[in-house]
Amino acid sequence: MAGGSLGGIAAYRLAFQYPGTFSSAGIFGAGAISGEETQIRAWLSGMEDVNLTRVFMNSGEGDPLMLDRARVMKSILDEAGIENELYVDQGAHQYSYWVANFERYLKWLAKDW
Repeated sequence: MAGGSLGGIAAYRLAFQYPGTFSSAGIFGAGAISGEETQIRAWLSGMEDVNLTRVFMNSGEGDPLMLDRARVMKSILDEAGIENELYVDQGAHQYSYWVANFERYLKWLAKDW
């Protein structure tokens, strides 16, 4: 499951609530919604070891609010022992930036195939 901006939020919500269905989440230009941190921790703590969801995040330095929220998400994931990667580069909150990094996401996604 992957998405950009609001789609990235939807991706993590679905992946964290249904880890038996979605084994990974790709979050582009988004992160933990402010105020949702407790809920995210609850979803993560409810996952069984066999169904831990991997997370890839990509936010640009030109998108400071979403980069901050991605860093919050990374902190929560690290705390929970969830495999994750946060890729930060120059870029803004725009589709063209996320698409430019999509190959990196696909390689991350397929690393154990």
